[in-house]
Amino acid sequence: MATPENRGLVIDQPAASLAISRFSSKILQRLQKATTSALHAVRLHNQRNLFRRMVRRRTFTSSTCPIPPIARLPDDVLIARLPDDVLALIFEEAADILQYRQEHKYIKGHGYHSQVFRPFQLTATAVCRQWRIVALDTVILWTCIEIVPGIPQETLDLWLLRARIAPLDITLNLPPDKITRVDYAEYLQLLNHVSHHLRRLTLSAEASFLAFVAARWLRAAPMLEQLTVITYKSYAPRTGRLYVEYLRPSKVRPVRALPALRHIILSTLYPAWWHTVISWDAAVRNSIRSLRLEHHTHTDIHATLALLRSLPNLTSLHISGQDTFWQRYHPLAHTPAQEPISLHSLKYLEIRPDGCWRGNSHRYLREPYDTFFFQWLELLDSPALERVTIPGDAWKCWLRYTPVPVAETVSSRKQEFEAIFLDSRTILLTETSRALPNP
Repeated sequence: MATPENRGLVIDQPAASLAISRFSSKILQRLQKATTSALHAVRLHNQRNLFRRMVRRRTFTSSTCPIPPIARLPDDVLIARLPDDVLALIFEEAADILQYRQEHKYIKGHGYHSQVFRPFQLTATAVCRQWRIVALDTVILWTCIEIVPGIPQETLDLWLLRARIAPLDITLNLPPDKITRVDYAEYLQLLNHVSHHLRRLTLSAEASFLAFVAARWLRAAPMLEQLTVITYKSYAPRTGRLYVEYLRPSKVRPVRALPALRHIILSTLYPAWWHTVISWDAAVRNSIRSLRLEHHTHTDIHATLALLRSLPNLTSLHISGQDTFWQRYHPLAHTPAQEPISLHSLKYLEIRPDGCWRGNSHRYLREPYDTFFFQWLELLDSPALERVTIPGDAWKCWLRYTPVPVAETVSSRKQEFEAIFLDSRTILLTETSRALPNP
C-alpha cells in the first residue's frame, strides 16, 4: 500500500524483473544490489527536482583550476544518504568523457564571459564527502579520455591516476593545423605510456603522423580490443608513387603484442597502416574478427585483397567509398587468375561503393563501376555468409559476381529477394531458412 512518502510511485515487480533481465550481466549484478534499497529509490523519485539540480547540472570552470572544496550537505538531504552501489550506478550513467576545448566566449549582460566544459566526474567529487569517495572508488568513471593539443598535462595525469589500472578508452585527436612534426615524439611517448592499459584506441590525425606512429609504436598493448585509425586529410597525390610505398619494408611488432585485439576500423587506408597490419604476428591477425574499411580511397584492389587474405578469421567485413584507385592501378579484370580469399567464418558483409567518391569515380570509369567494385567477390570463399548489406540497386551487381551456390539460391526466388533488397537493402542468405529483411 502506498504511504505518504511514496505516494504516486508504484513498483511493479514482474515488470521490474523483465526490465532487469534485459541488462547485461555486469549491470544486472549492480541492479540486484540496488533493488535492496527500494525505499531509497522511492525517496529519490520524490526528490527528483533537487537531484537534477545537483547531479545533472553542468558547471563551467577552467580545466587547469584545482577541484573546489567539498561542500557539506544538510543531513536531511536524501540524496546525501543514498547507498554507495546506487550512487556508483548513477555516476556511471552520468559520466562524461574527458574533453578539452578552448574557452567559449559568450555575452551576458554588458560583458564577455568565458566557459570551459567541466566533466560531471569533477562536479560529483565536490558535492559531499560520500560522493567524492564513491566517485574516486568507481574507476570506470575515469577511463574515457580524448587527448587533443592544448590539454593541460596536470588534468590528464589526474584522470590517469584515478583510473588506476582499469582498461582505458583513449582517443588521440590531432587536427593537422594544431600540431607539427616536432610534436610527434611527444604524443608517441604518451601513447607508449598508456599502452599497457588500453582497451580501445582511436588515432585521428593527418596521414604523416599516422605513418609515424605505425612505424614506431611497438609497445605491447595486452588489453587492446579495438583499434580505430582515422585520417583527417592528406595532400599526398593519388599517383603511382603512392602505390610504390607498399613495397617498402615495415618494422615487425613483437610477437603476442596484441593478444586481445578483435576489431579494426581504418578510415582512408594508407600504406603505413597497411604494412602494419600485414606485418603483425599470425596469431594476432588470426584473432581479428571484424574489419571496417571506411572512405577506402587510397589503396588499390590488390592491396585490399592482400589485407583480407591476411585476416582469415573475419566474421564481419565492411568496405565503403572505394575510389578510382581500384580501376586505375592494375584492375582485377586485366590480371591473371588470383588465389581465393578464404573467409570461412565470415557472416556479415557490407559493401557501399556509392560512398563519397562514387559520384566522381563513376564519371571517369570506362566500364561500369560494378566491374571494379564487385568483381573481386568471385574470389571470396565464405560458406558461412548470412547477411549482405548493399545500398540501392547495386545488389544486382553483387549477384552477378557472387559465388555460384549463393547466386542459384537467390535466383530461384528472385522476386522475393528483389523486394527485400528494394525495401530494406538487406538480406539474410542461408541455404534452408527463409530470406528475411534486416530487423
